[in-house]
Parts: sequence; C-alpha cells; structure tokens
Amino acid sequence: MHGPIAYDSIARLISTIGKPSFPAEYFSVFRDPFHIQQCTVFAFRGEASPTPLIVEVESADMRSIAQVTTGRYVCEGFERDPNIRCASRGPRPRVSTLDVDQIEDRGYRHEYYETGGLAHELILIGNAGNVRYYSSFYRTQGEDEFSLEDRLALQEVANLTIQTLHRHADCASRDIPAGVPQKASADARKLALEHLRDVLLREPQSLTPREAEVCAAIVLGYSTLAIGLNCGISINTVATHRKRAYAKLGICSQNDLFSRYFAAVARHRAQLAP
Repeated sequence: MHGPIAYDSIARLISTIGKPSFPAEYFSVFRDPFHIQQCTVFAFRGEASPTPLIVEVESADMRSIAQVTTGRYVCEGFERDPNIRCASRGPRPRVSTLDVDQIEDRGYRHEYYETGGLAHELILIGNAGNVRYYSSFYRTQGEDEFSLEDRLALQEVANLTIQTLHRHADCASRDIPAGVPQKASADARKLALEHLRDVLLREPQSLTPREAEVCAAIVLGYSTLAIGLNCGISINTVATHRKRAYAKLGICSQNDLFSRYFAAVARHRAQLAP
C-alpha cells in the first residue's frame, strides 16, 4: 500500500453523490493509496446484465480498451467472471485479490486482463438493498501485487464504500423511469460499437461501413440474430458481411477479430506517437 486512505477524500466523494463528477472522484479516492491505473464498478440487479457505474482509467491510452471491454463484459463477460461466481450474498462486503495468472479461463484472461495490460486486481463486492456492487481496482503489468495491507485498508472502508455507491446509484436513477439500468448498459454498448467500427474502418483492408459494423458487434459478443435485428438485415446477410470482412482481414474467428482490433489500436497509437 502506498499511503492511507484519506477520509477527507471520502468526504469529498460523498459530496459528489448523484453528480457527474462522482466517478472521477471515486477513482481519485483510491488511486494514490492503492497505486491503481484503472477502476470499474458494476451494479448487479437480479439476473439482468450488470450496469456499468464507473469506468475510470489513469491515461487516455487505456480508455478505448476499457470502453470496449466494458461493453463486452455487460453483454456476456459477466457470466464467466470468476469473482462473481465465488462471491457470496452475505451481509458483509467481501474484499479479495486476484492476479492474472490465477484465472483458469484463458480466453477470459486474455480478453479482460491481458489485452488491457491488467495484471493485479483488488476486489470489493457487497450488497445494498437488492443490488450487488462489484468494484475492481487494477494495477498494470510490471506493478507489484496487492498486499494483505491493501486488503485490510479496503476492508476498513468497505461498508461505507458500498453504501456510498448505492446512494449514488439511487440518486442518479431518481425520477427516471424503470429500466434505466438496462439503458445505461445499452449506452455503453453503443459507444463501444461506434469506437470498434471506427477503428476497423481505418484498417487498410477497406471494410465497408456495414462490414465494420457487423464485425464491431461480433467483437462485443452479439449473436447473428441480434446483429440482424439491430442492423435491420437478415441473418444470411449478416453471415455474408462477416464472411467478406474475415476474408479481407485474413482471419477466421471471433478471437482473431478481437486480437486484430487491439493490434489496430496499438498500430494507430504508434503512428500518433511522433
């Protein structure tokens, strides 16, 4: 641990409950004490897909990847998340740590950790009302693992943190019709789809806008039927666009497409670096 959690910073966080500045302030509270480079918070309500409440990163370079993985996570990744599967629904918040090499599902490890350079995770999961809040604090490759001291420090403020998240989520959704959590997830997916499509359109293989749109949806885990409904085309047309795009890109699977996206992002950054 790099320093104690400052309670005046928690007071500032509480003062931003229900405001747009809350996510950035939440990240700020834990960034220096735990020396983290990324933070996410998801709200789980029943069996529905989780709602992303906070996605904050240390640098702009990490943001695009974080947005894509967030959109993919709320589509299907949460069902494979080992942290959620192991978490109890008891009254006390649970604090734990996870290192990337402990994740047995290699595909999940690659998609949600390695591609974003994430290596160590400090986890807080707790319930308030009928909602489960899942907060993750990440360190990147090359950083030290989280220590027992880090776990104990987070445990000290665990109840306060969960209640603060619950209060913020409640205030943010007040006077908004039921179903907004699903809209929030849909908004995250829409942003991720637009970002993926734009990246793929910049590739030299000259995908058509529709081919890039279909590929973006595939990366996020959409089924052929869902892509057809969203795009207003038949499933046969979806398959045709996918086949043509894969041929142009020289790939043959969803995992290849996912890897191709991150390679494109890395190449684009390298071009901008000078």
